[in-house]
Amino acid sequence: MFSKTSGVGVIVNIARGLVVVPRRVVFSHLGDVEISISSLLKVPAETVFMHPIYNLAIIQFNPARLIGKGVKVAQARVPVDPKLKPGDACMFLGLTAKEEKLIQKCNVTSKESPYFGKSNPPRYVQTNQEFLVFDQTVSLYSSNGGIFFDNNGKVGAFWFVVDSPQQRGTEPDFRAIPAHIVYDCVKWLEKKVPGKSARDFAKIPVRSLTASLGSVSLGRYRTAIGISDAWVKKFATVDIDQTHQILTIKRVMADSKPAKVLEQGDFVLSIDNNPVVTFEQFENAVHEKDKVTVTVLRNREEKSFEVETEPLMGFSIDRVVFFGGLILHPTFDAVKNLGYIPKEITDGGVYLTGLKAGSPAARGRLNANGWLT
Repeated sequence: MFSKTSGVGVIVNIARGLVVVPRRVVFSHLGDVEISISSLLKVPAETVFMHPIYNLAIIQFNPARLIGKGVKVAQARVPVDPKLKPGDACMFLGLTAKEEKLIQKCNVTSKESPYFGKSNPPRYVQTNQEFLVFDQTVSLYSSNGGIFFDNNGKVGAFWFVVDSPQQRGTEPDFRAIPAHIVYDCVKWLEKKVPGKSARDFAKIPVRSLTASLGSVSLGRYRTAIGISDAWVKKFATVDIDQTHQILTIKRVMADSKPAKVLEQGDFVLSIDNNPVVTFEQFENAVHEKDKVTVTVLRNREEKSFEVETEPLMGFSIDRVVFFGGLILHPTFDAVKNLGYIPKEITDGGVYLTGLKAGSPAARGRLNANGWLT
């Protein structure tokens, strides 16, 4: 019934004791967290933020606990510009599962924007996130996570484990998150919540259109989509990485405000009259706005809608009830992200996420991953 996970974290603010970790490592804020430093010292920590979209969480420890303990720590540094891009050379520093250091040279080969699909049973899966691809993935997979840095020691990417529904077997799946995405999030939170304690990070919503995106090639599907030459020229002005793609909506979170307007199969043209061609541009255009104007291509026709954004919270489950072998809690975002909630369910409903073998609930032949009505 209880799970234990471990992984690599990176200190991003030593004064406040802030550490960034992948969400698969800290999959809930309801558990206990402990940090191991140099295999010499273990200190307690707490989860203060879980990004509802990106694969990152923030935990906090008390830096005073390190004084006089004989360990040295430093926070990672990130270059403001330029960012790592295909063709760049860098170094990788990581830890193995036995907390042994792994260092090697790497080259950025490309960028990727994978669509991870649906998870069954429902659980958090990162969406709308872009990653860097490196040429030494065989060696990198022997690590438990780490960082990529340049000749000046500044971090360009984080090597984090991800949740992948298509994953087979027991080997974890890792991806390289561009460092600026992580640091932009941390700086945004620190600006909202100054001071030593970061507990109020969890109270800050990330505004979203709740759309899980995919992309298609303009070169291959431009005629079939029916996009005009004018829009192709607009895309070229913001397509810095020359992706030559257009974003398409795979699904929209059920019971959300954007679900009343956006539809599966819409091609995204612009947000507030600004063309968007990447996942990052799409999310950055809405994450602090209550309402935006979204222009899409639907059935080969251009349409514009005023859409209210949804405030998403990383701590979507704050209470769990165990009763008669049942594991119950409110309907959480991972379930809504599947795109469907029965009409009989009102106010989110009570979700049955699991049951214990041999319990009264199991003998009553109840099934997990459903609602109690």
